[in-house]
Formats: sequence, C-alpha cells, structure tokens
Amino acid sequence: MSGATGYRWVQGLRQSYVKSLGENHQKEVVLVTGAYGQIGRDFMPILRQLFGESNVIASDIAKPTASKVVETYDNLKTIELDVCDKGAVRDAVKTFKVTRIVHLATMLSAVGEKLPIKAHDVNVQGTLNILEAAREIKVSTNGSKKMASVFAPSSIAVFGPSTPQDGTPDDVVCAPSTMYGISKHHLELLGNYYHQRYGLDFRSLRFPGVLSASDPGGGTTDYVMDMYNEALKYKQCTSFLSEDIELPFMHMEDCLRSAIELIVAPNNKLTRRVYNITAFSATPSQVYESIKKFIPEVQAQYEPDFREEIALSWPNSVDDSFARRDWGWQHAYDLDDITKDILDSLAAERMANMKRFRERLASRG
Repeated sequence: MSGATGYRWVQGLRQSYVKSLGENHQKEVVLVTGAYGQIGRDFMPILRQLFGESNVIASDIAKPTASKVVETYDNLKTIELDVCDKGAVRDAVKTFKVTRIVHLATMLSAVGEKLPIKAHDVNVQGTLNILEAAREIKVSTNGSKKMASVFAPSSIAVFGPSTPQDGTPDDVVCAPSTMYGISKHHLELLGNYYHQRYGLDFRSLRFPGVLSASDPGGGTTDYVMDMYNEALKYKQCTSFLSEDIELPFMHMEDCLRSAIELIVAPNNKLTRRVYNITAFSATPSQVYESIKKFIPEVQAQYEPDFREEIALSWPNSVDDSFARRDWGWQHAYDLDDITKDILDSLAAERMANMKRFRERLASRG
C-alpha cells in the first residue's frame, strides 16, 4: 500500500472532478467528523488531495495529543466537535461555510453492544444533527444558496438474521439485531428522507469489514487484524469468531476509493442514495490459510465470544451490482493481497519502532 498521498487514482479523480465543476471546485469546504477514527485517519489526506489542503476541516470529539493525521499533514485545520451537540455542529457548518460533510463519527458494533445508549446517541442523534445543520445552513455558491451535501457510511450491520445470507441485495427487508445496525438503518432512512423531502444530496455506502494496518475501532470484523498482529509477533493467532463464519470484507484503499468515487459521481448517474459495496468474503480459517502463505509456521485457534452472535446476524456476502453498474465500482484487492500488504506494513512499523527505541537508549547512554 503506497500511502494515502501516493494513490495515483486520487489525482485522476481530482482532474475529472475539477473538469466537471470548473471554478466551483475552489469554493468547496469539507467538514469531516470522526476524523481520527480508523477510516478518518486514512481518509483525511485523500480528501485534502482532492479538495485542497486548506479546504478540509478535521473534527472529532477531542483533538488527540499525538495523531498521525496531525503529525504528518502540515496546516491541517482541526476543531473539537461533538456531533451530539446540535448547536456546535450548526456553528461549525455556519462558521466555515461548509459545502460538503463527510460524517464518519460513529460507535462500531462491538463497542455499541457494550454501550448501547451511548451508541444510539452518537449514531442516531449525531446523524440527525449533521443532516439538520446541512439543511438549515445554506452556503452561497454562484449567487444561489445551497445545502451542504452529506456522505455518511452505513454498514452491512443493517441486515439481520432474517435477511438472505448469500448475495444480499440492496433492496431487502432490513431487520438488524444490534444497536449499531439499528442506528445505521436509521441513518439510511433519515438520509433518504432528507433527500426526498428537502432535496439534500445524501450518499452512503454499506461498508463490509474494512481491513488496514491502522488500529481497529472496535468492530466485529477486527478479528482479522488481531490474527495478523498476533501471527507476526508470536507465530500464533486467535480468532474470536468460529473458523467457518463467513463475512464480506474490503481493503482500506478500496474502501476509500469507493467512497471518493461515490462522493464525486455525477448525480444523474445515481439510481439510489445508499449502495451495497464489497470486495470478497472470507472465514477465519481462510484468513489463517492466507497468513500461512507468508508465515508458514503460524498456528491458529478459535475462541468465539459475544461477537459471534453479532457476526451470525450479518450476511455471508452481498451483491454490489448497482454500485458497479451506476458508477463503475471495481475492487482492487483480494484476501491474499490484503494479507501481504498488512503483514508488510506491520513488520515495517515494528522495525521502525525498534529503531526509535534503540536510538532513545543510545541517547541516554
């Protein structure tokens, strides 16, 4: 993985985007919520490359004292923003004259089951506050006032135990059984409502498990990252799901590219506001077999916990043919590609950490 600022496809999308909008692209101001989460950390540099470094504002409930986002990117505009605070959200959109909101602030599935009321507050009330601010605060563009557009990810968690498990289509009865899934289904319904009632440009993707070398955020598919980390460190890895539980996945780069492609897609190409998206499906045993191709001596064990019940309510695979048809979505990474990429990234990070540790020891001597 080349690093976010090195993604060549970003420049291609930027050229296409600038051509379609003309001079208007210079007036875009993008507010990102949850900017320091798993997806936000990798999303920020791409958004800055696409929309311009000075046009992207990173927000989260608290500014981290040490963040790769803050350390790596100069002149990054950052604000503290609690999406549950309606007034603060409204003030941020108004003060910065925001034209696009990338709403990533969320509590994920496993954490959400431990703190369901908090998850509801963040995922439901937070989303409503974002949509209301976008509707109320209209920014002048070319002499007319427009609502900010909103991109807010959904999840395969919106599906439930009664949903068809294989090749789950976009249009199906959703009956989620977790607070995370319930809140994401609510997000979809709210987004569709604001689009139909007020004409707000709302767009969303039902992300599967997203895999990267970044620290995971407390989701049910985090077992994959646990296996990668443990395999590299101990040549022994444990999955908190049973070996035959199949779930959809995608690489972080594919995740980011799918989001950007949808964000900049011409409105007349879209046949819906919410799309399924995926790359492949895999089980813990298949992840283990993939790891063995690069670390042959690794051993695995399976110790299911409460997260297995969550996983069993999700589909084995999803049908994303609408995304592929409407705006040309194509994934780039399969399981073995991801395994190699993440193991290489984790190994490089370990080497860098060891080097820094030795340098600190030497400086004390």
